[in-house]
Amino acid sequence: MTLVMYKDNYIDKRLPWYCHKCTTNVPARRRNDATPIRNSFGKQSPISTAVTAGSSASKTSQDANTITFDRFSALLEAKLDQKLDSIRTTITQDITSAVVREMNSAIEKLKIEFTHTTDFLAQEQVDLKKDIKEANARIKAIESENSALKSDLLSSNRRLAALEKTSRSHNLEIHCVPEKRAENLLSQMKNMCDHLGISVSDNEICSVRRVAKMNEASDRPRNILLTLSSERQRDNFISAYRRFNRSNGSNPLNSTHLGIQGDSKQIYLAEHMSPECKELHAATRKKAKSLSYKYVWAKYGRVYVRKNDVTPPLYIKDMDFLNSLV
Repeated sequence: MTLVMYKDNYIDKRLPWYCHKCTTNVPARRRNDATPIRNSFGKQSPISTAVTAGSSASKTSQDANTITFDRFSALLEAKLDQKLDSIRTTITQDITSAVVREMNSAIEKLKIEFTHTTDFLAQEQVDLKKDIKEANARIKAIESENSALKSDLLSSNRRLAALEKTSRSHNLEIHCVPEKRAENLLSQMKNMCDHLGISVSDNEICSVRRVAKMNEASDRPRNILLTLSSERQRDNFISAYRRFNRSNGSNPLNSTHLGIQGDSKQIYLAEHMSPECKELHAATRKKAKSLSYKYVWAKYGRVYVRKNDVTPPLYIKDMDFLNSLV
């Protein structure tokens, strides 16, 4: 679309004006009469043709300097694109520079913090190694001391066991004797000696008393502890007790032999053992019953078992050895 002035577009529409005299003098076409010719709109005289030609030349010169809308749009778009490219480039450069600065600053900060952290960790590692070294030294010292203490404890336990064994070597423990109020234990012991065939004077019986139960919930009567003058006298009691029971299988030693009225209750004699030895003896009897061992006995504070009459006796040292029995 061409942008032109209004007068340029309608210059050929402005017709020249002629006076009546001039128009009547124009010869008629194809007619020889004197009738005037009306000047029709749109038909030009030679003068108008000259004017039109001049205006066309002027229009041509004006068209050369005229900018069309499409060209204007293209130029405007090119300018805008160029400006936008320039702005985009500037913004990109600014953002890149800002990002680079921030990244460099962050990296430097991280480097400093990382250096501080590594230095701290390195120092902590040095301190930790030092502490571990000191702890290992203390552990070794404690282990050495523990070994020495274990050795001393084992030695002390052995000496204590020997002392307990010695202190109990004169004692005889009597089980399952019915307990009565106002009972005379010394008289009962003399009756037992008479039935066993043992001659014991009052001076040879140091003491006789009942001792507390190991298991308070048990309904068995308290045991009687008989202290004799010598270990040999205690062994004589035990030997006589075994002979009496073998010779009186149908009527072993019982409460009637001690002069106790009421139902007959079988009585048992045994060495006075320590609580540890009693516990081991009870566990051995239970184990031997499950493994069909024929004999279980305790002598001089030691527990023994025997599979049958032909196998040798085994000394039960402790619970570990008992558990190894098959």
